[in-house]
Amino acid sequence: MSSGAHRARRWLVVALALAAAVSLQAAPPTPADERLLAASDPFARAPSSFRAELVVTAGKRTLRLEVYRHGGDRALVRFLDPAERGKFLLRQGRQVWFLAPGSRRPLRMGPGHRLAGASLDELVGLRLATSYAIGSVEQGEFLVTFDLEARDADVPFARARHVVRRVLGLPLRTDLQAADGRVLRVVEYPAWRNEAELVPERVVVKDLVRRGPPVEVRFLSVEAEALPDALFDPDDPSERDRRFAAR
Repeated sequence: MSSGAHRARRWLVVALALAAAVSLQAAPPTPADERLLAASDPFARAPSSFRAELVVTAGKRTLRLEVYRHGGDRALVRFLDPAERGKFLLRQGRQVWFLAPGSRRPLRMGPGHRLAGASLDELVGLRLATSYAIGSVEQGEFLVTFDLEARDADVPFARARHVVRRVLGLPLRTDLQAADGRVLRVVEYPAWRNEAELVPERVVVKDLVRRGPPVEVRFLSVEAEALPDALFDPDDPSERDRRFAAR
C-alpha cells in the first residue's frame, strides 16, 4: 500500500471515529438516564411532605429557618430569628411570594431571590429533572455527569452540569451555568443525614460571580409531616396564623 493510500485510510478511520463520537453524544437520553437524574435530585427520596429546621451561614451572618415542603412544588420558609418572626417565603411551582406580618397582600418575588446568599431552590431542592432537559450524559465507572438545558426561559440558570455518584445516585455537585457555559454558581453536597432516603445534612453554595464567602446550609432535622394545602395559600393566612400563633 502506498504512503498516500495509507494516509487516506488513516484519515478515514479518524473521521469514522469522530463521527461515531458525535453520534453518541447527540443520542437522546435513555429512560435509565432520566430515572437517574430524577432520583439524584436533592430530597428526591425524602418524605413527600416534611418539615425541616436548618441554619444558613455566610461569613459572619447566620440565619435560622424552618422549611415546610409538600409534593415537591410547594414550600414555605419560616424565619426563626426574633427580629424576623412572622416573615415567610412561599413557593408554588415557580412562583415565589414574600409574606410579612401586617401586609395586606403578598409580595411577588423573583425565582432567584436569596436568603443569606442561598436561593430558595438551593435550600429546598433544585428540581433538576423538572426544570432541565438532558443534553448529554458522560458515563464513568463511578460517576455520571449530566449536561442539562433549561426547559423554559424563566428558569434562573440556562444550563447546569450535574455530577452524580453512580452508586445510590447521590449528587456530588451541580454547576449552574449561563447560556454560554460559564459557571455562575456551584452547589456541593458533602454530607448526608440518610443516604438511603437522600436527605442532605450539609449543602455548600459558592457564588463565582460575586466571589463572596461560601454559603453553608446545615439541616438540623428533617421530619415527615402531613401538611394541609391551606398552609401554602399566599392569599389566606388563616392556616399559618393558627399553626404559628403560639410559636
